Amino acid sequence: MKFYNKVFLVFVGIFMYGCSNFASTTDIYKDEFRKEKILLSTKSYSELIEINKAKLRKQDTKEVRLKLSQNYYDAKDYDSSLYYLKPLVQDNKDLDALILNAKALDALSRYKEALDSINIVLEKKPLLARAYNIRGVIYAKQREFDLAEKDFLRAKELLLDDEVVNTNLGMLYILKREYKTATNYLMPLYLRGSKNETLLADLILSLVKENKDKEALDIATKERLTRDQRKLIRSLRKSNIEAVSKFEIEAPVPVNTKVKKVKKVKKQEK
Repeated sequence: MKFYNKVFLVFVGIFMYGCSNFASTTDIYKDEFRKEKILLSTKSYSELIEINKAKLRKQDTKEVRLKLSQNYYDAKDYDSSLYYLKPLVQDNKDLDALILNAKALDALSRYKEALDSINIVLEKKPLLARAYNIRGVIYAKQREFDLAEKDFLRAKELLLDDEVVNTNLGMLYILKREYKTATNYLMPLYLRGSKNETLLADLILSLVKENKDKEALDIATKERLTRDQRKLIRSLRKSNIEAVSKFEIEAPVPVNTKVKKVKKVKKQEK
């Protein structure tokens, strides 16, 4: 599957001054907010980490510590994220910290600890849709498919964003080899304009596994997923791959309709 491995890899502040020689406190706050927003949009996590570490040195607040932990999580430095979260999760009171703690533990495949963290959140806030989605992802990675399905459907019932929960349900049914059901969740999202890389990858796979090669080829060609769409379809047809992307913890980022690479996710092991 050399072709498949090559083709199906992921891709998915300006300081403001007043008329005087010194910026007002309000201007400084506005500037910091704008700068951080720009750095977030450009995924400049190293710079954000340095900014928030400097703030933490000056004053250790919950807000800054949580931001710093999120920066490390976004930079895929999950151990550092957990390190800075420790003081916030010790008393099990800060739900945002517990959610981020669960996500970081999940990313490190520390599933039991991740479940413990997200279960505390759900005990305190049993109607929090995103918490059910996170727990569903953790269950799915452990191949506890029935529990995962129950949590994803509960998240859907609580009105979690369709692009997140339906994508996860689609991937779950692919793992269960229920390809028609997977397509039924994924295709409506695509037809409504959703084109994130996770959705596209799994929709094409589910169509191929349903023996709907023409539909899969039409989508792959329209979205220009590779330079050789037919070879991609043939490769998927012959492969034993279970899924070609990852579960969505949060809302996915749309992709542009250019040649792009999609990440292959290896079969989860028990």
